[in-house]
Amino acid sequence: MKNLQCKLTRKRWLEIGVSALLFVLIIAWALVLEYTEPDREATAARKRFFAVARVTDILDDNAETQDWTEGRRIGQQYLEVEILNGPWKGETLEAINYLTIYTNVDAKIGTKIVVRLDLDDEGAPYIISIPNYNRAPVLLGLLAIFAALLLLIGRKKGLTALLGLLYTLACVWFIQVPMILRGAQPVVVTVVLVALTTAASLLFLTGFSRKTTVAGQDSIAAILLLQKRWEDKDGNIYSKRVGTMVQRYTESSNGWVNDATYPILYGDITKHPEYKPYMRIQVEERYALNSQGKSVPIQEVGWAAEGELPTHIVLQFTSSHGGAYIGSPGNTMWIDNVELIY
Repeated sequence: MKNLQCKLTRKRWLEIGVSALLFVLIIAWALVLEYTEPDREATAARKRFFAVARVTDILDDNAETQDWTEGRRIGQQYLEVEILNGPWKGETLEAINYLTIYTNVDAKIGTKIVVRLDLDDEGAPYIISIPNYNRAPVLLGLLAIFAALLLLIGRKKGLTALLGLLYTLACVWFIQVPMILRGAQPVVVTVVLVALTTAASLLFLTGFSRKTTVAGQDSIAAILLLQKRWEDKDGNIYSKRVGTMVQRYTESSNGWVNDATYPILYGDITKHPEYKPYMRIQVEERYALNSQGKSVPIQEVGWAAEGELPTHIVLQFTSSHGGAYIGSPGNTMWIDNVELIY
């Protein structure tokens, strides 16, 4: 028991170390991008800034409600606003607020808005447009509620999922966007970051475990089910399991397997020594046409009693039967001369 505890502790320290390394990697990458900006003339778009401002006065307002605008006012407002953040915090500027059917920030005195700034030839700021209201407090509140619910419901898993999400957002904002703005190939950058963030998220959620590195074991399967079916007045199809044969192959065979014969197990086989969980009732939903010509699910309701005769046979061969999100590309299954032996 002591050795096991020591092993788990070392594993946990390794997980923490790799996690810290991933965080250091993104910080270093972001710093390199920040402080190694190439010497080149900034584009017009990069010279513009966004800031939060408060409307202090409405100098003129000619906007009016139109019949076709669903209550929105169309026109112009001439505003006086105070910049609340950024390098020009505290300055008062004038702005023309264009109210259209597409951008309609109808301002009042005290309204907090987002303004887009540019610089004139003398380096003084002026307002180009007013793209939106300042929705940051509401959005931050919703994010806080989301994070609180994630931690309340998921607890430790919720915390690790939140860390993975924050890591992904940081990679997008501080690495992907700056690199694309510098002219890097978007596809290459995206592929690298997807690999990095996926590895980080899986590590945060599960650590170094089989769940992280292996999704599951795939298998080839041969399935034969004998069913006794009936249909109710509403067209629903029900069945009882008369006979079961499910054979799975998890390893490759050396060439053809001739005369491979498998018995059909009849009745309730849950106590049979060869019973496996994947032989249970209603493993997966299958469909059939009812008397009305509609495709409806076959609702398997239980095991048939001894001596009941089947009405239908289900025969299925599949080269990939590992379950949801589990598969092995390249699996191949050859079948020849299938027969029922009585």
